[in-house]
Amino acid sequence: MTEQISCLGFSGGAPAAILAALFEDNIKAAVISGYTSYYQDSIMARRHCLDNYLPGVLNIAELPTIISAIAPKPLLIQAAEKDHLFPVDSARRAYQEIEKVYRFLNKKNKIALEIIKNAEHSVSAAAAIEFLNNQKNKDYGLIL
Repeated sequence: MTEQISCLGFSGGAPAAILAALFEDNIKAAVISGYTSYYQDSIMARRHCLDNYLPGVLNIAELPTIISAIAPKPLLIQAAEKDHLFPVDSARRAYQEIEKVYRFLNKKNKIALEIIKNAEHSVSAAAAIEFLNNQKNKDYGLIL
């Protein structure tokens, strides 16, 4: 049995999870919570902690384009309905862009969006674990 590792990044931890999912072949799935949006709607629109910034990133691409490169690995995106740091409307639009890549690769079943109802900036670990367990290979180890 080959060990499979998943990563979960919430808020300021999300950039690390995104980069890990992009560049580490042994990471087989990712959960990004409280972060997916357009930089112009979130990071650039209000003050944030320094761990949310990737210097010069907008010279390369907007966040949904970067996250799209995680495909075809399984990806759960979580957004809180009342998140004042990463607006849910921006998360929905970003998800739609990312989902196009999964559809193009015929991997629509490997991406999901969860809107956490009546919640501010938050993560749902239970939903993340459920998503990962519902993937084809159930032998995931979670790095939280």
